[in-house]
Amino acid sequence: MFAYVGCRTTKRRNARGTGIQVFKVSDDFKNWTKASAFEPLENPSYLLINKRQDRLYCIHGDRSEISAFSIDPFYGSLHFINQVSTGGANPVHLAFNADETHIVISNHISSSVAAVEIDTSTGGLLPRTDLFEILDKPGPHKTEQPFPKPHANPLHRNGWFYIPDKGTDKILGLQLKDGVFCRHSQHSTELREGSGPRHLAYHPHLSVIYCVNELDSTVTTLKVSENGTLSPVSTQSTVRDSFTEFNRAAGITINCTGSRLFVSNRGEDSVSVFNINAQGLLSFAYSIASGGQTPRFIDVDTFMGHLHIANEDSDNITTFKVSEDHAEPIHTLPTASPVCIVFKY
Repeated sequence: MFAYVGCRTTKRRNARGTGIQVFKVSDDFKNWTKASAFEPLENPSYLLINKRQDRLYCIHGDRSEISAFSIDPFYGSLHFINQVSTGGANPVHLAFNADETHIVISNHISSSVAAVEIDTSTGGLLPRTDLFEILDKPGPHKTEQPFPKPHANPLHRNGWFYIPDKGTDKILGLQLKDGVFCRHSQHSTELREGSGPRHLAYHPHLSVIYCVNELDSTVTTLKVSENGTLSPVSTQSTVRDSFTEFNRAAGITINCTGSRLFVSNRGEDSVSVFNINAQGLLSFAYSIASGGQTPRFIDVDTFMGHLHIANEDSDNITTFKVSEDHAEPIHTLPTASPVCIVFKY
């Protein structure tokens, strides 16, 4: 198994990273050995691996590009294919469409969502096929919400891309057909004013979506209708009741059985664990100290179901074995300014 770690690299981000780091990982996740790296590479801040696990794509934070790489099947090393423009500033998330012919990208600072075509013969990137500009009214936060700021665009199994917009306090729904966004069917869902929607997690079999809201440190549960529209059900805090200091919620992920949801907190430097009942509703279970500072990214692997936390400002990744009432730390990996982890199994 190989782990690929994206990082921040620039002085603007007060970063210490140098590019995508590649680690050979044991089956129990207790041993991580540096295998290779692709350097230098500016702010490879979010990564995506295809279903065949022979191609990796990354966006470059604070820039306007997406890059494509082939993956060596034996050594896991990366080989550059090409790079194209995302059509906007500071891309922050990327996701395939269902048949992996296109990649959809959220341009955070230029208020747009791009579709980029993939050359299916080489895995390389072709020019953009569409660019959707978001024109909604921004929220009330004077510094954090000056304009629409899409922050993610994961594809739901119903064929919709749901896009939490930190700038407008809305979740936008878009469909992509033949590389073009269907503007006639778009819809949006309003969340709490000033909440700052950031990332989403999809329940694996219920028609339920969970949205982590950065600015007010909450998580919102939403029902998904048959026509793809969303309805908020409940919103609750991501930090302990006793925590009263500055916090910004960040990452969100769900285990493969749909029994637990995880949300990271930058400030409290924790991950909150929620139990999920048969209807998809959340109840707070316990809180995990993240093992470092600024846990920007979290994920649960599909191999062992362990929780992996990228602590950006303390230069480490911590791995936890999660049970019903506690989480046991099993490994800490030193690596500079980590902000994303993906695995090749």
